[in-house]
Amino acid sequence: MNTLFSRKQIDDPVLADLARELQQVQMDMENVRARFNQATEHELIEQAVFEMKAVQARYAYFLRLMREYKGVDEEAQQAGGEGI
Repeated sequence: MNTLFSRKQIDDPVLADLARELQQVQMDMENVRARFNQATEHELIEQAVFEMKAVQARYAYFLRLMREYKGVDEEAQQAGGEGI
């Protein structure tokens, strides 16, 4: 399984939580894809497509949160602060 941050230690607890969420979303997507590939009934294929779209939305959400958090944290460090 190809996951983000799988070999990198993340010291920031907020980033670690977001990384765990992104890893969970990646696992969810792998499961949905497997169900999609095995589906033979029209209704099950349609359900898998909707679920893929929902998982993609969750992934985009957590990725945006991580980017926003990292951007705020970097700005605070540049200003001489310790971050959030």
